[in-house]
Amino acid sequence: MLRVTNDASFLRAGSTSGNTPAGKMPTLFLPAGDEVFRFAALWSTWADDHGEVFYTTTILTTEANIVLRPFHHRMPALLDKAGTEAWIEDSFETPGQLSHLLRTAPPEAIKLRAVSQRVNSVRNDDPDCWSPPFEESEC
Repeated sequence: MLRVTNDASFLRAGSTSGNTPAGKMPTLFLPAGDEVFRFAALWSTWADDHGEVFYTTTILTTEANIVLRPFHHRMPALLDKAGTEAWIEDSFETPGQLSHLLRTAPPEAIKLRAVSQRVNSVRNDDPDCWSPPFEESEC
């Protein structure tokens, strides 16, 4: 399980909602009713043929809900508190016993907030990237 405070994305090419004359508006995804998202995730530690150790993780995804569908066709599988307990429990015998947790999140689990287009450039590495969008003349 991976705890995440937020995620951000841009609308998918060809989408008409949320695009501005200056380009796509970046959007912050926030958990509604909780302080973090709990992504269903797996991790692994392994070594290559030369003995170098790697720590890897993967986030499991599912079909996007109606809130995130304008952005992507898939989304992280979000775990609620009960699902988190089941996910980290080590008493299950097969991975299939957890498959019921890999479902699309209800729309009310996610809230959206447009953020500044400053986030579009790696030159901008400051808190203003996550501020509400500026007027077009200020971008």
